[in-house]
Amino acid sequence: MMQCKEVRERLGAYLDGELDERTTPLVAGHVSGCTACNTELQGLRQLQQSLRTHGRWSMPPGFDAELRQRLHDSDTEDNPRAVAVSSDDTPRSNEWGRFVAGLAAGLVLGVTLYLTLVQPTLQGHNLAGRVVALHVQSQLADHLVDVASSDQHQVKPWFQGRINYTVPVYNLADAGFPLLGGRVDYLDGRNVAALVFRHRQHRINLFVWPTAGAGIKLPASETLRGYNLVAQSHNGLDYVAVSDLNQKELETFLRTYLTQAS
Repeated sequence: MMQCKEVRERLGAYLDGELDERTTPLVAGHVSGCTACNTELQGLRQLQQSLRTHGRWSMPPGFDAELRQRLHDSDTEDNPRAVAVSSDDTPRSNEWGRFVAGLAAGLVLGVTLYLTLVQPTLQGHNLAGRVVALHVQSQLADHLVDVASSDQHQVKPWFQGRINYTVPVYNLADAGFPLLGGRVDYLDGRNVAALVFRHRQHRINLFVWPTAGAGIKLPASETLRGYNLVAQSHNGLDYVAVSDLNQKELETFLRTYLTQAS
């Protein structure tokens, strides 16, 4: 039986399929029964998906020149005498200076990339892209539902203790959208509820989380990478439906669901 500390040290390797045949089922078994470790695994999955989805960036024009100038200005301010030619300007000292300058440039570039590109992607920008990534991940990672049931009275209480808010759950089979179950996903540093429905051969993920500030930060409808999203705030909760279902039918689904929640 593995402990949480042992499992968390191996989650990265587990996600990348790098564990041996003996350890893999031990980690999988622990994660399936441990909410905390499962949450951390979902966070790593989301980070991995986000980096794969948004992992290529182009530097803005003049970025390299501006970075070099800022490094030069910073070095000049901190070492006023550095602009003068030193009497100890030997090949060895020049080599050391180039090494330090290169190291500083690498550190500044790494921090700049993280602060300007990676961190906003994970914390604020492109919420729609991250929601779509969770939808796609659920299709590919065999993680469509954690609780498989069409009984809303079974799915709703399952979320208790796993998220810190109440999720309205309805089976819309009579309207052509039967409930398949639910799961917990990890988005923007917190657990969020995902309800799964079917319409013909299409799967619909309905993500639900508490409304913050002035309301949902998504347009009412959007198409991204071949998937449609419809979003709306209702009674203190944000609802985002994602599917490859056509936009009109997806809007009908969300409207029908929110009518039940009224």
